[in-house]
Order: sequence, then structure tokens, then C-alpha cells
Amino acid sequence: MQTSKGAIKSYTERNKEIFDSSVTSILACLQTAISSQKIKKQVENVFLNGCRRVAGLKLLGELLNYDLPQKHRFDLMSWFCGSLRGNKNPHVAHYLDDLKGCGLHLEELAKVEFFRIMKGMVLKLKDSNEEDEIKVIINCLKWKYLARDHYSLSQLEIFKILH
Repeated sequence: MQTSKGAIKSYTERNKEIFDSSVTSILACLQTAISSQKIKKQVENVFLNGCRRVAGLKLLGELLNYDLPQKHRFDLMSWFCGSLRGNKNPHVAHYLDDLKGCGLHLEELAKVEFFRIMKGMVLKLKDSNEEDEIKVIINCLKWKYLARDHYSLSQLEIFKILH
């Protein structure tokens, strides 16, 4: 019962925090000399970027889960990592970076597609015997994961395979 009260309190505090932040943002927008057209354009751009990310992840997921020749698969995996990481190889990014404000629906779609790609990578890792392929796949699994991603990671059973 104590845990439930804590969870409810945490949830209501989080909602209050979001509401307060939204009200503050709206008031700040109303007090500045920004036209409604600029705000509309910004909202449209954020939404379009979210749609592009989801479409790109969906397309890559479809392609990576086909039985392609190894060379093509390596190219796709490298392109997948490079595009989401901003072509900064040592840079570890989150798959939702640069998508702030696109909405919960698009974030959830991106998460589903990203972890579908990860599932395909894990299955390929499980079946792979070649050292070069294993290195490429492990590089593709290297991302910045947040607490909300932990359940999806556990469903991949990646730790079982890496162990």
C-alpha cells in the first residue's frame, strides 16, 4: 500500500510539473513578440522530424530484417548507426535525441521501430560466427539507453546472448 501511495504521489507530482512547465512556456510565448506563424512553423517542423525518424527506423527495420548479403547488411548497419549518431562514431546517442516535442505517439512509434531493429541485431548476433560481423553488430547495439528503455532491453534477451 505504501508503494502504491508513493507511485500515485510521484505520478501526480510529475503531472503537476508538466502542467506548470506548459503554463510557463505558454505565458512566455504570449509575452514575447513571436508571431503565431513562427510558432506554428516550429510545431510543424518538430512533428515532421518525428515522422521522418519513425519512417526511417521502420524502413531500416524492414531492410535489416531481410536476409541480405553480408556486405549490404554491413553497409545498412553502419548507415543506421552513423545517421542516428550524427556521424560521430565515438558519440553515443539516444534514439530519441533531437526529437523533443514531437509528441508521445511519435516517440512510442520510434521506440517500437528502434527495438524491432535491435531485436533483429540480437538474432543476427546469436547466429553469427564471424568475428567481423560480431564487431559490427555489437557496435550497432551501443546506444545511450534510458530507464524507460530497460524493459524493452530485457525483452531482447541480449544479456543472455552476450553472457
